[in-house]
Amino acid sequence: MPCRAPHERVQTAVCQLEPMSAVSISFIVTTENAANRCETILDILKSAKTDIDEVVVVTSMSGANDSSLLERSWFKVIGIPGASVFTLRARVPAIARNDWVVVLEEHSIVTSATIDAARRLIRDKGNIDLVVFLGKNLTSTGSWGWANFLHTFAFAWAPIRLPPTFSPVTAVAVRRSAFNTDGPLRDGEWELSLIPRLFATGRTAYSNEIFIDHIRHFSLTSGLAIAFHNARAGSGLSRNFGRARRAIFDEGWYAFTQRPAQIVKHHADRWHELPAGVLWRLYAVGLAHLIGNAWGAFLGPGKSPHKLD
Repeated sequence: MPCRAPHERVQTAVCQLEPMSAVSISFIVTTENAANRCETILDILKSAKTDIDEVVVVTSMSGANDSSLLERSWFKVIGIPGASVFTLRARVPAIARNDWVVVLEEHSIVTSATIDAARRLIRDKGNIDLVVFLGKNLTSTGSWGWANFLHTFAFAWAPIRLPPTFSPVTAVAVRRSAFNTDGPLRDGEWELSLIPRLFATGRTAYSNEIFIDHIRHFSLTSGLAIAFHNARAGSGLSRNFGRARRAIFDEGWYAFTQRPAQIVKHHADRWHELPAGVLWRLYAVGLAHLIGNAWGAFLGPGKSPHKLD
């Protein structure tokens, strides 16, 4: 997905109290794997959900293959065979039924405390449409894991002191009515239009208690491959939404030439937390991102949407 340069800070909305009893949540877990690969996140959601919440696994595998899971009446599985991650998220407005929708991936691990904090934020700040999930790297602690984590989450790496300037689109909470549709979106519309539109309104909120542990283990090969495919997928679909090739290339050039140095400056006081060699790996990931951007802008996303992180 495109990297965003730090820009004018989005102010957190402060609004009227919304009664907790009025808030119901649809937890949507997207995965390109079989639903039985989601056991960890499902166990957490089972303990965190209330009686008026719903939990849905949306998978690009056939849901019928998960018969042992389908016997569990507290959640359901929807299979969209062959669907990309873009298609899975595009279906969310047509699937979710409750007041708020929390979208997660099977490798975006939360805790019950995070869900409780999200409920409190929704209750305390009634006039918001989006709750940002920050990121932590508690598990994928190798050098390539850190480089890829920072490439995406550097300016939303909890704890943060100022409101984040963007929201990683794969883990967010959105007010159901803010979708403005009861049907599916176009592929890429969630990532490239809906979430950026909601973020631009300023009707957002965050808390350092609300974060995911983004569990993705990378080697040199897999780390560069996922950066390439993320960028190719995002830029290829961006062309479908009318974005100019020059703008796409400029974004990739920024990711390679400027973003690593900005990350170092932004996190100078936390750099001791990182393993050796992260900086040059950030530049390598940025270069893979630049190549992916150029490739996607001219040749389209190809199979890359299926590899999106």
